[in-house]
Amino acid sequence: MSKILIIDDQPANIEVAKAFLSREGYEILTGNNGKSALEILKTQEVDLLLLDIMMPMMDGFEVAEQILADETIRDIPIIFLTAKVEADSIAKGFQLGARDYLSKPFHSAELKARVRNQLELREQKKELELANATKNRFFDIMAHDLKNPFGALLGLANLLLRDLKAGEFRNEDFCSTLTAMAHGAKTGLNLTEQLLDWARAQTGRLQVKIAPTEVRKIAQEACELVIDGAKSKGIELRYLQKSAMVLADFNMASAIIRNLLSNAIKFSVPGQFVEINLREKNAQVGVQVRDHGVGMSPEAQAKLFRLDQPFTTFGTQDEQGTGLGLILCKEFAEQMQGTLAIQSALGVGTSITLWLPQG
Repeated sequence: MSKILIIDDQPANIEVAKAFLSREGYEILTGNNGKSALEILKTQEVDLLLLDIMMPMMDGFEVAEQILADETIRDIPIIFLTAKVEADSIAKGFQLGARDYLSKPFHSAELKARVRNQLELREQKKELELANATKNRFFDIMAHDLKNPFGALLGLANLLLRDLKAGEFRNEDFCSTLTAMAHGAKTGLNLTEQLLDWARAQTGRLQVKIAPTEVRKIAQEACELVIDGAKSKGIELRYLQKSAMVLADFNMASAIIRNLLSNAIKFSVPGQFVEINLREKNAQVGVQVRDHGVGMSPEAQAKLFRLDQPFTTFGTQDEQGTGLGLILCKEFAEQMQGTLAIQSALGVGTSITLWLPQG
């Protein structure tokens, strides 16, 4: 529901505008002077300001000047309400950031149309900003994170060639180098698949096949794909002791659990354990991945799903990440009418639960 603030020193004007707009389902806030307008804007999220020009003490132009000077509220669109229609007043209003004008007395159809137009433009702007953030994040990952595993592969291949040409080839070195190359290739392939799936989700081309699915099978497949990484770090995986049916896309659900397990292993100290538990409530089943690792601060948790504030940290053995994994998990969960719930505390550990409709 969009929130509209109406500021006018004439109560009758406020009531008329409020009556027209309330019928459209908007939430209406009101004030009768410039000071109240600034106070409300700084304490509440407002989508549109209808601002009278001719007011005592502080007129609409002065209010607009202060809004324009404040970074936190300067993007709120303003429609000036006025009986003044002189060209110089209109020009001054637009210079101060006004998006439109409405002459008093109001006409219902015109008021609704101009308000709807500004709210649609504001929503389009938000979508464009998100699209730009998504595009920039995509290219950041392509330019940095995707380059790393292939750079490592190239370095290892050159090392093998050098040793072969120099006649310094040894079987044990060959095996360890090939193992490192296989790990790098797997990392690069996994990241490429994540990027492609994410791109498909953004463009609406990701196919979702919802069907009754056993949770244990989802968890087992995910565990099989991360077991080598867990063993190499001395992390024990503790599986589900029971199962349940959910409505899910098997591949999507498995990819989510695999991502959550990989993160849990990444942020666990060697010798610890990661567990997969089952939760049930309100016709939903939750698959919980819980670690006893480093945990996250509230500030870090607030950035986990934000493309405009990419967040990634090194693991307990300096493992790198893209910051894309949990964003993709959230996208997949929503595609299946599910959600992700996170609980974490520094020095205690993290649990992330994928909630899905019961099957």
